[in-house]
Amino acid sequence: MGSQVLIYKGGNVGFRVFGMREGKQCADKNLSIGTIFDEVSDQALRNKIRLKTADLSPNIKKIGKRSFYGCTSLYKVSFGNLEVVQEEAFCGCSKLKEIYFPASTKSIRDGAFKECKRLESVTFEPSRVNFIIPRESFYQCQNLTKLILPSKINRIEERAFYKCMNLSKLHFPVTLESIGREAFYQTGFTMLKLPRNLRVLEDSAFFKCNQLEYVLLPESLKKIGKWVFHGCNRLKILEIHHDPDEIGDWIINKSAVIRCKRGSRMDEYCDKFGFTREYC
Repeated sequence: MGSQVLIYKGGNVGFRVFGMREGKQCADKNLSIGTIFDEVSDQALRNKIRLKTADLSPNIKKIGKRSFYGCTSLYKVSFGNLEVVQEEAFCGCSKLKEIYFPASTKSIRDGAFKECKRLESVTFEPSRVNFIIPRESFYQCQNLTKLILPSKINRIEERAFYKCMNLSKLHFPVTLESIGREAFYQTGFTMLKLPRNLRVLEDSAFFKCNQLEYVLLPESLKKIGKWVFHGCNRLKILEIHHDPDEIGDWIINKSAVIRCKRGSRMDEYCDKFGFTREYC
């Protein structure tokens, strides 16, 4: 009876966590968790390879560590008033196609959607929360093409979108201040105009973005880590009109041109590394 929907309503009024005991009873393909629960516990549904859909009631606020880890047939999950997604909650859900985060979402944790290789669309509904995209949260989601970031975001951490090779366009919120190491390693951007309050680009942040042709850096930027745009073989112009406090080694390939001001530190940097420059 693969078409049935298994609905859990809870054993009694005081029981609030959908745990491993309930998970072990889940042998069907479609799951709906009832309103009695406000949390899905750690590893509750880990490796439930038959599970295809999960409908979480509006009362579910938290999804625990590795709770849906390795659910390789799961292609659809719906959140009601979700607040927290813990570490690796959906890691390895290789058929999951779309994620929609409601405005109630406060945080997702490291590796939450790591290696969801068929994930195509991720949308964060606008909210008032100051958000962080944590390390490896969408690591190797190689089919990701649509990404709408939270409206208020402080930083994108290490390898957050590592090898999201089909991600070619992205609007960066103006609140973004920091992009971590290898955060967008080998993504599909063709051009970048980074937001006006960005302060830090860590090492290799956009390493090997092989479709990238043009980059404009904001004057707010204080630190450019080493190899930030290195390996971007099609990059033609890196435009920077100010002098950051810190500039790492070999931020571009020698085939690219740095567009900067005459007599600036960036001008001297080009001399040091033998980069071609244009004056703006």
